[in-house]
Amino acid sequence: MIVKKWGLKSWLLISQEMPQLVNQKGGVLHNAWFGHIGHKRPEIADGLSLEGAQKNAAEIDQQLQL
Repeated sequence: MIVKKWGLKSWLLISQEMPQLVNQKGGVLHNAWFGHIGHKRPEIADGLSLEGAQKNAAEIDQQLQL
């Protein structure tokens, strides 16, 4: 098995909601950073404050740990 050849002893199975959570986290942080640096793009929605987005991202990380 390729995984054994790479020296990996185990791997994490990806649940159906994992990609959705990762995309959600990326979107929250993306919009917050654009707002934080003052970037103005009409197609980018106003995001949370950077602090709020980081808190939200930490909550998503907790969901990903399960």
